[in-house]
Amino acid sequence: MGSQLSATRSDVTVVVALGPDDPIDRLRALRAADKEMANRLAEAVGQARQAGRSWAEIGDALGVSRQASWKLYNSGLRSAIAKTRTEAGLTEEEAQAVADEELRAVRSRRRR
Repeated sequence: MGSQLSATRSDVTVVVALGPDDPIDRLRALRAADKEMANRLAEAVGQARQAGRSWAEIGDALGVSRQASWKLYNSGLRSAIAKTRTEAGLTEEEAQAVADEELRAVRSRRRR
């Protein structure tokens, strides 16, 4: 006999179907749901940032500090930047200059 977990808040409903009563099957189902939720959270954080929301607002929505939200959702970005910098053969200073220039361009577009 299976069961399901569900939770609803505002416009988001999460339902996790749990298989038979085997605890290993339940662990697998919950792990799959956890991965999906992590992907959805990262996507929502990205959308919030693109909409101009602050790390403090995002942290508040997640129930963590501004610093914790930034650390949680920028580690992948930092890794990608480091990899790209290495592949492009840029020094740390050159990569920072490119990042600063892109940041200025993004801020300029937001002001329009």
